[in-house]
Amino acid sequence: MDPLSPAEGEIAPEAALLTTRFLTIYAFSLLLTITTTPIALIEGMTLLLKPLRWLRLPVDDFALMTLIALRFIPTLIDKQSNW
Repeated sequence: MDPLSPAEGEIAPEAALLTTRFLTIYAFSLLLTITTTPIALIEGMTLLLKPLRWLRLPVDDFALMTLIALRFIPTLIDKQSNW
């Protein structure tokens, strides 16, 4: 038997735990995006990514691209519902 394969009967609890974690992360991220303005989300992301500036990564450009993508999502939803 492969040492990395789960034993008989261990798959269901691990799958349930993984599913619970995924749904919890999904629910909290949905709550965050519903209750927070896009500008505040981008400002927070910029603050969290600030240490990456030491590596000379364009944090502000990444934040701007994310803001544009967030603002474009409602347009995509409207276009899809009209199609």
